[in-house]
Amino acid sequence: MRRYQSWAFSVFRTAPLLTAARQAREVQGAAFQEVLFMNALALQGKMARVPTIHSLQTEERSFHPPKKNNPFYWFLDDVGSFFSHYLRYRRALKEFMLELGASTRFPSDLDQLVDMVHAVWLHRNFDDGTLNHAARLLLGDPIQPIPQPQPKISWREPTEGDVTRQGVRRYIWRRDVLAAEPKDEIRISAVDMDRVVDQLDIYFGD
Repeated sequence: MRRYQSWAFSVFRTAPLLTAARQAREVQGAAFQEVLFMNALALQGKMARVPTIHSLQTEERSFHPPKKNNPFYWFLDDVGSFFSHYLRYRRALKEFMLELGASTRFPSDLDQLVDMVHAVWLHRNFDDGTLNHAARLLLGDPIQPIPQPQPKISWREPTEGDVTRQGVRRYIWRRDVLAAEPKDEIRISAVDMDRVVDQLDIYFGD
């Protein structure tokens, strides 16, 4: 939760994958299903971040409305629904922890611990200014509605530190990606880049 990442595009052992999928089906709401899936994997142990390119995800907007997969916009849309689903999620997570015997490792109240850990995650997703704007709208202030997150992706010319690879198309590896931290987990070599270019050429075709 301190540095949450989805492991959906990973290599799994069959048994932990099926167990995590069963846990995710215990709750509703894409956000909590994903997080429960990830937590179920983490609780089963044996996870490793391998410094190898496994997938490339672009920044296009999701086809789902933000309230379906973003905890913050779900909260803004329906606070009651968010908390009722969170309580169901917490119960499912706690029961799984008890089933694994993982709760014996923690001396504190399990509900309180789970709530605190998830507060760390949610704090990074919530924006005070937007919450204030939402409260003003509910009070009847004549202000604009909250805009939906629609990141505009504009073209950027290659700059210092970017690396260009030419295949059927030209591919630009941004410095932000190549210099990403932590370096012991993220290492992209020239061989990696060439291999990805070859695969992208196959995917996109001529």
